[in-house]
Formats: sequence, C-alpha cells, structure tokens
Amino acid sequence: MAKEENKSNKKFIYIVIWVIILIVFCFLASSEKNPIGFQVKKILAENGNVDAQNLLGYMYATGNGVEKDYVEAFKWYSKSAEKGNSKGQNALGVMYNNGYGVEKNPAKAFEYYKKSAEQGNDLAQSNIGDMYNEGDDVVKQDKKEAIKWYKKAAENGNAQAQYCLAYRYCLGEDIEKNPTEALNWYEKSAKQGFPPSIYELGVLYYKGEVVKQDKKKAFELIKKAASEGEERAQYDLAMMYYYEDPVKGKKQESVKWLKKAAEAGVDLAQHNLGRMYLLGECVNSDYDESFKWFWILAQKGNPSGQNSVGVMYKNGFGVNKNLEEAVKWFKKSAEQSDPLGQKNLADMYYNGEGVKQDKKEAFKWYKKSAEQGNEDAKEALEKMGEK
Repeated sequence: MAKEENKSNKKFIYIVIWVIILIVFCFLASSEKNPIGFQVKKILAENGNVDAQNLLGYMYATGNGVEKDYVEAFKWYSKSAEKGNSKGQNALGVMYNNGYGVEKNPAKAFEYYKKSAEQGNDLAQSNIGDMYNEGDDVVKQDKKEAIKWYKKAAENGNAQAQYCLAYRYCLGEDIEKNPTEALNWYEKSAKQGFPPSIYELGVLYYKGEVVKQDKKKAFELIKKAASEGEERAQYDLAMMYYYEDPVKGKKQESVKWLKKAAEAGVDLAQHNLGRMYLLGECVNSDYDESFKWFWILAQKGNPSGQNSVGVMYKNGFGVNKNLEEAVKWFKKSAEQSDPLGQKNLADMYYNGEGVKQDKKEAFKWYKKSAEQGNEDAKEALEKMGEK
C-alpha cells in the first residue's frame, strides 16, 4: 500500500515538474527580447512550428530582439507560407510587394495575398484592395473590385479597411454615397484606435454631418487622433487652438501642433508656420526659420511655397536678396495658376526687376491673376487702362 502511494506521489511530482518546464518553455518562447526565448523559437521554427516561423520572420523584419535582416525574415515567412499558413502568406506578399529580402515582384505579392485572403485573412484582403485601388502592370486599376475586398476585410474587423470603406461611402467614390454607412464604419474603425478614423469622426462631429454637431466632442476626437500621430488632425488641432472657443488663444499649443504637422509634411502647416515666423505671429520673428519652411514647401512643387520663396528672395528675408531668383520662383508659382504668384510675377515685369521690363507680359499675368479674383491685380489693370 505504501509502495503504491509512493509511486503515485512520484508520478504526481513528475507531472508537476513537466508542467513547470512547459510553462517556462512557453514563457521563454513568448519573450521577444529574451535571447533564450529566441533560441526556443528558433528550435520550434526549425521543427516546423508555423507560429514560431512567423514570429521569427516578424522579428527579423522589424529588428525586434534581433538585428534587422530582411533575407532571414523572407526565409522564415516562406517556410510558414509553404505550409499554407495565411499569416505567412500575407507577410510573404508584403515582402514581394516591397522588395524586402527579395527582388520586388508585384505578381508574386498578389499571388500570396490572394492565397491568404481566400483563407479569410483580413490583412491580405485589405492589401488586395490596395492593389486594385492603386493599379499597376500586374493588377489593372479597378475601384469597384478594391471596394469588394475592402468590404471583406472590414467585415473581418480590419480597421484600415473599415476606414477605406467609410471614406468611400462618405464621398460616394465608386459606390453610392451613404453617410450613415460611412459613420458606421468610421465608428467601428475608431473603436479599434485607428487614428485616421478617429480624426474623420471628429470632423463629422465638428461639421454636424450625419451626427448632431458637437464641437467639444470633435475637439476631443481630433486631439486624440493628433496625439496618435495623425498629421491632418495635428494641423486641425493647431487651427482649433488658434481660432476655436473655448480653446481659442492658446498660441503656444497652436504652434506646438503646427510644428508637428509641418514636420509630418502637411503643406498647409508648413506654409502657415513659415508665415508665422515671417510675421512674428505667435512666435518671435525669424526669417531664417521662415525661409526654411517655405523652401521645403517649394521643393515639393507647391505653388504657394514657390511664391513665398520668391517673396523672400525679392526682399532678402532669410536669404541674400536676389531678384533673378525671385522671378524664377514667381514664375514657377504663376505657371501653376497661383494668383499671388501671377500678380508678383506681373509686378516684376512691370517694374523691370530681375527681368527686362515688359509691360505686355506684365499685363498678361495681371489679367490671369485678376480673373482669379486678386484685387491688387485688378487695380493694376485699371491703372494700365483695362477697365
């Protein structure tokens, strides 16, 4: 009887030990930064565990816990994909689509996205939607097909696809306009914390479209999206701090968010920040900083930025005065139909500044500017005898 009890106790102890080993093993395998955990995952991956293969692929692709290595990432995602794993197939599609660890191959990308999507993978479904939306040599642009795949992904809970679907319902772009459906999908996406959807929801509350206007709630949503890095929200938040009650007049907050949006590449933010530094509005006047932001904007081909660079060169603000350079930039702006650029170019021709005087050319550009409503250009035309 004692022997049997002793055997039973030993058996119980062995089971407990194995359970502890298993728990430790699983803990180590789940720890991305633990070097022992990495070795555990590698052993599992080498023995055919698709979850471990995907995790290794992710670690190598992102440099999470190991040195970033796209070739290694591609290898492990390939092993998972070969076993028919939808996550591995989608990840392999991403590698092919971007040329990560392998020669870029959109056809292969689409092939693997399709395999994954057909198994219900929402990321792959959304990626197929993107390919149809953008179109290329492999996949002919087809907006309706894009919407079909976005809808599949959205119904499977993909926040980005929900946003894409909502955006199209909102604008009636390649689908019948349906503000109620737009609101529905924005809300679903926003609940998952997707910043662009949080922002768009804020815009709806601000405008009072589909929902009852609530500027306080709009402010909260836009601020939340801005804090999550949504650059459009950062710009709008800056303007709300500048203009909107009850936060109106918080100039430092306005400048802070305007800088974030400008650094993220928002054209209007870059222009307004340049203007603030030029005029000393909300900030100390700084011509160098002003020129910097106008220059960044102009380099992107923005006509407003080009005109502003022309103004800086004409007056020697933040840069050595150079009338020829001013004419060059005014012309770039004017040729893109910017009314201020057209008016300023006309001034240069009229006065013979930085270019040979040519009143006929001046008249031409004043007229173009005036036709767009520029009052100064209209006045100049009247002085030239154009009624």
